[in-house]
Amino acid sequence: MTEGEKQSKLYYLYKGLIRYFFESNDGEIRTYGFRMENSLITGYAQHNNQNEFRAEVSIECLEDCELIEIPFIATKDMESNTPNAHKVARYLAESQIIELVRFIKDLDKKSILDRYFDLEETYPGIQQRVTQKSIASYLRITPVHLSRIKKSRNKS
Repeated sequence: MTEGEKQSKLYYLYKGLIRYFFESNDGEIRTYGFRMENSLITGYAQHNNQNEFRAEVSIECLEDCELIEIPFIATKDMESNTPNAHKVARYLAESQIIELVRFIKDLDKKSILDRYFDLEETYPGIQQRVTQKSIASYLRITPVHLSRIKKSRNKS
């Protein structure tokens, strides 16, 4: 899924790994999150005046993924026909918003080293599954800087 693309589905990631990213104004790819198995995937679609949803971010499968497609229309039907479904939908939306707010806050409040340590806690095993370039993009550092952090950590 690409930023700005029409979106008509949510996805449940049964197996695999994806990353959320966008391209900055200067053309740099900025990773801001990953999703691992048993996660809900959405492009943070926004409804526009043409009565369609457009993805706010791009999503890339970093491994072979098994996804379950959930059409938006099915979620509307579920909300209409299932008691308390709106509470589940709200919880899922709030969880994703909180994750994004924490990411933004951590960029300003935590050191690069603290964010590096948090990465493994937030996404167990991520460093064995994605490229150094994607991790560096997530941490907002260069791959060279990430390599230095890893080397200094290994010496300790």
